Amino acid sequence: MKKINVLVTGLALIASGSAVAGMPTIKTQIRGDLIRSDVEGANEGTSFQVPYMRFDIKGKITNDLSYRLKFRLNKTLAQEDDDGTGKGVDYAYIQKKFDNGLKVKLGKQYINLGGYESIFSSRDTYSQGSLTWENASFYRNAVGVFYNMGGHSFNLQVANNKEEDRSENLLYGAQAILSFVDGMINPLVSYHADTTHNDIAVGLQVKASALTVEVDRVITQHDDTDTGAKVDDDNSSTVFVKYKQGKWSPQLRYTVADGEVYKDFDSYHAALEYYPYGNSSLRYHVAYAKVDNIKDDATSTKEESKTLTVGFALSF
Repeated sequence: MKKINVLVTGLALIASGSAVAGMPTIKTQIRGDLIRSDVEGANEGTSFQVPYMRFDIKGKITNDLSYRLKFRLNKTLAQEDDDGTGKGVDYAYIQKKFDNGLKVKLGKQYINLGGYESIFSSRDTYSQGSLTWENASFYRNAVGVFYNMGGHSFNLQVANNKEEDRSENLLYGAQAILSFVDGMINPLVSYHADTTHNDIAVGLQVKASALTVEVDRVITQHDDTDTGAKVDDDNSSTVFVKYKQGKWSPQLRYTVADGEVYKDFDSYHAALEYYPYGNSSLRYHVAYAKVDNIKDDATSTKEESKTLTVGFALSF
């Protein structure tokens, strides 16, 4: 059985012995929303929700050895995976930093699938992006190697595979984010594969003063055993635009896609964020999102949903 097994309790014991290196930092992040949903023109109801509630613990064991534990309080911590963790555990890793700037992570960590849209936290999203972003499991037990050089960042990761039909096979991946013109132009490329599937993403981020524009292209494929050819699971293009002026920040995101399940997929949102203190400690937001789908089935089934979100995000 090919698995990367890391015991969260073992990491917690390591963390508890780090008093000689100072106390850990603990950060709490919460998002609360009032959400109204309409599906196929019918009101699905209005409800208060807490989609994001997490504790983030960071600390040092020595000057070059650190750890991070991050828990979701709205998902179970009970073991659900063969790697010994539950869906409520995002991070449970130790990190070794070497003199040449190389960093090695061992444990449950974020897997850098996809483009810039995948770097977003669910705390800061209001609509579905690519089909891959919605369905993939981004937090897995893995070994990761990370390196920064002159503003450019590179990483290699070998991770457990969460796909049930190929869970015995590890996932291998690499990502590079380059930076030019003092961080104004930042291209991205990533590739991840197991024995039968591969994910390819290219992206571009442009930062010009208060304006940020990101464009992503994601293609995921699997081997079709009947035809002997590769079949697209997801063929997505996403554009994201955000403007930050003072305490206000409007944003737009639009995704078009097709794949094995949907032959036509459109998703977008428009949102306005307000930061009363000028930083991320407190945010109020209002967003409108819409999804239009046409399934790749015999009747070309149409699906439409609309969501209005009003809420806040708190970080302390």
